[in-house]
Amino acid sequence: MRDRHIFGMQSRSQPAPRHLRAAAPLILLAASLQAGATEPPACPPFAEGTPSSDAHAAQRADLTGRFEKSVSEVEDLLRTAEIVQIEAIEIGITEPRRLTLRAGDREFRAVFKDQHRLKRSDRRFLSADSYLYDVAAYRLDRLLGFNMVPITVLREIDGVEGAVQLWVEDVVTDTPIRAGEIELRYACPRSRQIQLMYAWDYLLSNDDRNQGNKLFKESDGRLFLIDHTRAFRNRPGWPDHYDEPEVRLTPQFVDALEALDRETLDELLAGLLHPTQIRWVLRRRDRMLDWPRH
Repeated sequence: MRDRHIFGMQSRSQPAPRHLRAAAPLILLAASLQAGATEPPACPPFAEGTPSSDAHAAQRADLTGRFEKSVSEVEDLLRTAEIVQIEAIEIGITEPRRLTLRAGDREFRAVFKDQHRLKRSDRRFLSADSYLYDVAAYRLDRLLGFNMVPITVLREIDGVEGAVQLWVEDVVTDTPIRAGEIELRYACPRSRQIQLMYAWDYLLSNDDRNQGNKLFKESDGRLFLIDHTRAFRNRPGWPDHYDEPEVRLTPQFVDALEALDRETLDELLAGLLHPTQIRWVLRRRDRMLDWPRH
């Protein structure tokens, strides 16, 4: 196995902490610019208003429904399923590989990343690019109840540790949508979903959001977010590619942010982030609590 270190911290393939083994997320988030808007029943559990349990289940169904298993059981499949095929993916600079996995008589796809670029002189992690951050992003996403980041686990393949992320089927990137080549029907307004993405990328200090890593379901336009290997910078403020968009926080969003604490994040992200990166997540959270509210 190739050891991975974050300034002396070794990462090991292990089950997620107890926070993520629970049957339901800790809390649901909400974010929207439209004060007083009525929540469509099909919106995921982060749009303005009281989240719908049916919508929450629908958001997770894309990640678990085809397996008829719980999230933790799908995580175990990603760690242990037989690898039938490994093929290069031409898109992306992290040299990802697409896996075909088999569990019993069922085959499914995933993506494997093992790139880990970290300079010991870069104490602010401004140039870091690591598969560990994909796993950290997924764990934080599930803790908060976003359910926008596909299921992601650590796994060793051919002696190399990396991140294995479930492939979300039947999606399109934002590129053809923005070009006017595809028109989707959004069961939940696109603007509300983009608002959550803004807040999410601020919280993580994610430097790699682009049209190619925003995935929308072809059937109803629900948004999934991938590629977080260049997140978790030690800095305040918006990532460089954002022009400081205004995001208004709902009471649910505020409650979720306030529920984050150092002890929980230390256990959740142990071996994935340096302690200073966790500290900066909480610092950005504190700044977000000063944002405008509904």
